[in-house]
Order: sequence, then C-alpha cells, then structure tokens
Amino acid sequence: MSKQRTLCLLDAIQKRLEEDISYAAITETEDLFHEEEGRVVRAITFSRGTRETKVVIGEDGDLYHHHHVGERVGKELIPDICSSLFSFLAERDL
Repeated sequence: MSKQRTLCLLDAIQKRLEEDISYAAITETEDLFHEEEGRVVRAITFSRGTRETKVVIGEDGDLYHHHHVGERVGKELIPDICSSLFSFLAERDL
C-alpha cells in the first residue's frame, strides 16, 4: 500500500476515534515506521485531565501497543477504541 493511502486511512481512523470517544481528547499524534511490520503506524495520545493513554494503530485497524502514563484515562478507553476500529473496518468493507 502506498504511503499516501496509508496516511489517508490513518487520518480517517483518527477522525473516527475523535467522533466516537468524546470523554478523552486526542492531544498528540505521531506517524512512526514499524520496522517489524514494514509499515507506517500512528501513535495517538488520549488525555483526560492529567491522565494519558498512548496507543499505536495501523491502517489495518490493528492495535499494536498501548501504554498508560500515570493513571489510565479510564478502563473503558481500550474497549471503546477497539469497538470504534471494528465499526470503521466493517463499514469500510461494505
């Protein structure tokens, strides 16, 4: 897949996450090259007050990594991210 297409999909995924997860703000994003997978992935930081959770997501909807900085944003964040990614991928395949 071309880098431009990958970035377009990552942008669409990020927009979907922003729409679906209203209780936490996306405060930082960074595109990274995943050497083992040979693809571009996006690191996204969700914040709620002083709490942060970082996730790394691929254009295929895979969740490659998550990390809580201090207290986690909320126990519902990772399941909500997964639900949002699943819905995004299901709609895209239709």
